[in-house]
Amino acid sequence: MKFLDIVIAEESNLKEKEQRGGADDHELAPTLEKLGYAYHALNRFHDAQESYERALRLRLAAGQGDTAEIIPCIHALGLMHRLQGNFPAAEMHYKHALELTERLAGENAVETCIRRNYLAGLYYAMKRFEEAQELVSRSADIYEGKLGRAHSTVTLCLLAQALIAFRIGHKARGEKLINHVTACMQENLDFKEVSAEANDEVLKFVLLQLRQEKLDDAEALFRFALVREANILWPNHPLVAKNLRRLGDLNRSMNHLERAAELYRQSLEMYMSTMGLADPDIATLAESFSQVLIQLNKRKEAVWPMRVAVDVREMFQEIEPEQYEKAKSTLDKLNSSL
Repeated sequence: MKFLDIVIAEESNLKEKEQRGGADDHELAPTLEKLGYAYHALNRFHDAQESYERALRLRLAAGQGDTAEIIPCIHALGLMHRLQGNFPAAEMHYKHALELTERLAGENAVETCIRRNYLAGLYYAMKRFEEAQELVSRSADIYEGKLGRAHSTVTLCLLAQALIAFRIGHKARGEKLINHVTACMQENLDFKEVSAEANDEVLKFVLLQLRQEKLDDAEALFRFALVREANILWPNHPLVAKNLRRLGDLNRSMNHLERAAELYRQSLEMYMSTMGLADPDIATLAESFSQVLIQLNKRKEAVWPMRVAVDVREMFQEIEPEQYEKAKSTLDKLNSSL
């Protein structure tokens, strides 16, 4: 179901429930949270914020202030503030979600580490590097104790610490962490097994950028490596599809064409299932997917994504007629070559 359809359905559902139970009925909270998620996916961050704020008020009024049910709403509200640049409000909500998770699940729970790392990410964005370092270091120790030194999550935490160390000028510590990460990756099979998630090629490229002290490039690539955790909290969200596409672009630039094709396929299917076709960026993604398949001599398989590209370009041909004609010509040549 596409996010626009979800918005239409849930807005109608909300009105019906308000008519039956009133605007203060706490049973409205789940519907408001679904709306918030859909608004977020459509980049309607202010609408999402209002939906989450209302859901939070209803849950608090219903006495759910100390329950696990309220944590996702608090976290989501913090994320909306962060996306809109209101870092103090985001910090308040992230801290609230973390404190509740610690109290209910325990300080050493994996769920607590996830919340802790989101707060660390916020501190990193605010250039409060020492505070970010402390939080990530604590999570890394817990993950290593529970999951083992070679687990991919431990590797990501160590890599985050290395980024922070270089940012604050602690080069020796950063280099030590890089060596630790390299050793962990040699033991870690997770990165080699799943092309759609963080993989060893991406992280090796991050390590290379760090060794060359190209921190902005290393930071950008590191974000791509966080697809796994993002998909846990935001399944099928366009953010995940976007990162999968970027990972595909990266693998394509490194001539890892089979892996790039798989990433493009997953990204395209995710975009189409949640956003539909009414976006020129989907055409660009579909064209990239088709081109990689052609490079792999899979011309028959390349027809479908190029046909998607043509369908999307046709919707916008009055704005970009040259792009439509180019895509259509490519599809015609592809069909005639079969």
